[in-house]
Amino acid sequence: MIDIGDLDADGKPEICVANYDENTISILRNRIGEAIPAAPAITSFTPGSASYAGLVTITGTNLGEATAVTFGGVPASFFTVQSPATIIAAVANGSSGDVTVTTPGGTAAASGFVYIAPAAPAITSFSPDAAPAGNSVTINGSDFNNTSSVSFGGTLANNFSVQSSSVIIAEVGNGLSGDVKVITPGGTATKPGFLFLDLLISLLSARHQRVQVLQ
Repeated sequence: MIDIGDLDADGKPEICVANYDENTISILRNRIGEAIPAAPAITSFTPGSASYAGLVTITGTNLGEATAVTFGGVPASFFTVQSPATIIAAVANGSSGDVTVTTPGGTAAASGFVYIAPAAPAITSFSPDAAPAGNSVTINGSDFNNTSSVSFGGTLANNFSVQSSSVIIAEVGNGLSGDVKVITPGGTATKPGFLFLDLLISLLSARHQRVQVLQ
């Protein structure tokens, strides 16, 4: 979707583009008749190394209209322009290399950033090992920080909560038996043995057990 409008009330139309795949909006500002902005420069950034979701403070000049920040060529997850001299940016799944800031005046780069790859997750156990849709399963393991996906038998969990780096509680979706899977920026962990219980079968089984107790 593309739209046109005067977003900054300067009497000149801007172009807005909806990026549905990335859930973002790009704005092309109309700068006709304006002076060329001063080129940005990066004087320092700290810390010099970071992992996924780590925050890096970038210091320099003419950073106030930044439109992009990258670490090792990978766009930051997000960034906030604090002032024309300071930007705070979050590292995404990136690589080592230059820190760059792009503004209407050009692109500034500073070398020396080191990307620390997150540790790979691991699943040691889950309980219960059989459940119907809507029931919760506790998954134990390690390095679950920033988990992006949990599935049972290949079907995504209805929802999940990362209790700590070693514990996730997830609600079973309408799925299948098979592997329990956890995906993080560090990789994918799987553990076989989950049994998906059809809700009707579960109810009949519970009723049968109740009848046996009454007898």
